[in-house]
Amino acid sequence: MKKYGKFFNIENIQVFKLVKIYINPLRRARKTKGNKSVTIFNLFHLRSVTFLLTSLCFVQTILQAQSVNVYKIAHRGGFVNSDVPENTIASLNQAIQKNYSHVEVDVRMTMDDVLICFHDENLKRMTGFDKKVSEMKRVEIHEMCLRDSDQKIPTLREFLAHCKNQIRVMVDIKGCAYDQIGKYSDKLFRLLEQNNLDKDCLILINKSPTDIQLEIANQFKGKCKISWRGSYNELSNLIATSPDSRLYFYVFNHAEDFSSKNVALFKALGLSVIVSVNTAHYQLDLAQKKGSAHVKEMLRIGVNGIQLDAVYEPVFRRETSRLTKMN
Repeated sequence: MKKYGKFFNIENIQVFKLVKIYINPLRRARKTKGNKSVTIFNLFHLRSVTFLLTSLCFVQTILQAQSVNVYKIAHRGGFVNSDVPENTIASLNQAIQKNYSHVEVDVRMTMDDVLICFHDENLKRMTGFDKKVSEMKRVEIHEMCLRDSDQKIPTLREFLAHCKNQIRVMVDIKGCAYDQIGKYSDKLFRLLEQNNLDKDCLILINKSPTDIQLEIANQFKGKCKISWRGSYNELSNLIATSPDSRLYFYVFNHAEDFSSKNVALFKALGLSVIVSVNTAHYQLDLAQKKGSAHVKEMLRIGVNGIQLDAVYEPVFRRETSRLTKMN
């Protein structure tokens, strides 16, 4: 009984009674040979045990959610609102003060190969200057202030130095062309390593362009955790042929892509599941309501982390507090 308890991390004696009820007949049936009815009985119980164990995985998922050991990841460079622009030292400071576990930061490379913290391909939305990041030198970008603020666009070096010993990072790789992969990845990893952020770093690779995702992932295998945005079947097949793959990846996608069933399946493969709940995923007038509902649902089904916009932080905090009291 202790053996099963250790595996499932469940201390409910009724669960063990059920396991015993289903498993003991199998043990007895194995002692009898050549009996067709016993064979049928055996198959029936095998299926029953499979169903029972699957159910226990779901129970474990719920209990894990109630332990509230869930990453709270600040989207777009920190705690961003109308007064604090995205991907800035100011937004980072807000995330640190509000006890986020991680900050997600968008990274692009300038024309002179400097990594900076900026989301869009073009500077116009945030600065009013209509030009691509890749067409500008770092010194030119440094002269700009972000709209309606005195905040500058930080280099990744500046940003990570501020994160050191204060908050972990999720790095969203943006605008990395195929011929830049090696250079971009080397620069990024060196900065992470210099600030002791590499081992806990979550690398986030965009869904497109699809032809370079694997190449980027290969740069970070064994160094940082890498996002997996494919299907469960693809991932389970990869792990079947290469078991070490479970050490390299975490599963990432939008909240609407997950259910209690597939979260349990991914976690059974030994992978963490991190979801994003961002206002941009929803119709504007429904963003608060739907996003808040998704935060609650994702915590209920036992995801390992939520990358969320600042407007959803209060519901995350309330819900984790409620689950803690229930535990």
